[in-house]
Amino acid sequence: MIKKHHNKWLLIIAGIIVTLIISPVYAASDNWVDRVPAVSRNFDFEENPGIVPRLTIEEYAIGDFQSGEIVRLQLQNAEWGNIDRLRTEVEIREVESVTINQLTSEVLELVLNPTEGRGEKASIRIPLYSKTTQAGLATVTVDPFGGAVSGGTYPFAEVVGSNGDEGVQVSLTTPGNEQLQLQMEDVVNQQRGAYLVLTEQVPNGIPASGLTFRVELQNAEWLPASRSDLNTNRMKEATIIEGASQVKVENVRRVSHQVIEVALTREGFSAEAATIKLPLYLQATAIGDLGVRVSLLQDGRQSVRLNLGEVVQVEEATPEIPEEPSVPIEPTQKEVVFRVGQMGYWVNGVPTTSDVAPYVKDVGGGSGRIMVPVSFAARATGAQQVDWDPVSRRVTVIKGEKTVELTIGDAALRVNGLIAMMDTPAEIQPVGDGTTGRTMIPVAHLAKALDVQYTWDQITLSATFFVEE
Repeated sequence: MIKKHHNKWLLIIAGIIVTLIISPVYAASDNWVDRVPAVSRNFDFEENPGIVPRLTIEEYAIGDFQSGEIVRLQLQNAEWGNIDRLRTEVEIREVESVTINQLTSEVLELVLNPTEGRGEKASIRIPLYSKTTQAGLATVTVDPFGGAVSGGTYPFAEVVGSNGDEGVQVSLTTPGNEQLQLQMEDVVNQQRGAYLVLTEQVPNGIPASGLTFRVELQNAEWLPASRSDLNTNRMKEATIIEGASQVKVENVRRVSHQVIEVALTREGFSAEAATIKLPLYLQATAIGDLGVRVSLLQDGRQSVRLNLGEVVQVEEATPEIPEEPSVPIEPTQKEVVFRVGQMGYWVNGVPTTSDVAPYVKDVGGGSGRIMVPVSFAARATGAQQVDWDPVSRRVTVIKGEKTVELTIGDAALRVNGLIAMMDTPAEIQPVGDGTTGRTMIPVAHLAKALDVQYTWDQITLSATFFVEE
């Protein structure tokens, strides 16, 4: 009896071994999509068959697919289109038949019947005739039902929103989200903390082919390239990107005084949406709303106007000059007098020649500023050195331990590196035949920068500097 039972167990074990040897071992199939085009929202691949992506499902080894293999294909950010056309254009190899049924607008069910005794791998190639519905990445998910087909999700289109609300949302942010209030010539820089915010509404909303935004100002100008501290290169360098690290700012280009173009790209796919914060470096130029209009160049219909604040007029007298010196003039002081409209100037009553006359510059609102030549006024009030750089159009004045720098067309006055804003920029006044000129700035700001007291006589239109000997 013991021996008989022993033989029985040997037969059972041998049967199990034989079963393991002859039973097929199913490997995963190879699945892939042949292309991932960048398209717009509501894009219909049936109307554009030349770029329709195709999904291939191929058995890993000959004989892996069994008769009646069931596979479901589910779309995300897209819906199936013309199934009859899909049925006629599906490509099969070593497959006797394939049945395709539509379960929902996003789901198809396929039943595969491979060829018996085939000599090549069985495969099916399916055109993804569909219509995109949402911005982001359109994908097809292969969902097997216990057969040899492997599951997975495969991108087949990058969808860019066409109406501005699915792809990238545009907004502005300021400290405390409060509207900016600027005066004429005020500069918005890092300290003011104004940002243009571009936010992907879904991951990969910015396609690998890139997006370019046109940003146009109202009542303000972008700072020129000569402002190396606040130009478009600085804006690009100071941009903050949160979320998807694959998104990059490729370029920020100044097209005109009011317009820049911001080019964004993406390198690879991401599971996170990106937020791009671009600092806004600009200067107020006119009274009114400080508007920002953002347009997507890839779609001229997508445009939004945002309000950053307003530029206001400051009421002031004509001309409003700093108060007269409160200290008495000592006998050791030298008097230097410049008169509006008169060539030359007077030092302690002695006339000295110059080739340009001071004048009153209208700054709007019934106000004016007395403009004097930097070179003559600085040297007359004790400056040891006045230099002109024709490349950068910059004047440098050195007086004792003070270094004063100003640039033509710029209202920023730098004193030992610290910036003070003038209410009108430095400018060139032509002299002689007009081929040369003199740099002119407001007398009040020059006097303050050089620590020189002065008075203004409204009757004689004279500005008198008092210089310590």
